[in-house]
Amino acid sequence: MKSLALIAFLSACIISINAPAENSYLFSATLTGEQQVEPVCTNTRGSAFITVDPDCGEIAFNLRIKNAEGIFADSGAHIHCGIKGENGPVIAFLAGDMPGGLNGKVTVRGVLTRDNIVSDACGENLEDILEAMLHGKTYVNVHSAANPNGEIRGQLHYTDENECDVAE
Repeated sequence: MKSLALIAFLSACIISINAPAENSYLFSATLTGEQQVEPVCTNTRGSAFITVDPDCGEIAFNLRIKNAEGIFADSGAHIHCGIKGENGPVIAFLAGDMPGGLNGKVTVRGVLTRDNIVSDACGENLEDILEAMLHGKTYVNVHSAANPNGEIRGQLHYTDENECDVAE
């Protein structure tokens, strides 16, 4: 009986990666160089979709980037704690260093848990980070060799689930 309950719980958490659960929160961001603090002139563009499921203790993400020359070279992509127009510390890694970077279109998907949170700048737990996200205090930043402080950036906004098919 316990194994059936565990399977049901894990199935609900796995499904949340692809479709937001009833009590999960969907956030999105359009990533551009103009949003960097100092703006960056770049053809690289992107979008980020993040689903926070407090019941499963997970943050599922889908990061899409186009014109990705040099992206992830000696750096990566992160969720940062910070309001629009201000830089802040990394709170979670979305993608890591890839020497030489990438070219073309890139899609990175994954699931983070409490164990992946690297800073308490937006709070000590997933619930605190969710509150920071709901109040516009988080952003996604993608770094490159040419712009190690950030190539493209976008503030995360709470999103209606019907908006999750926005083209990159």
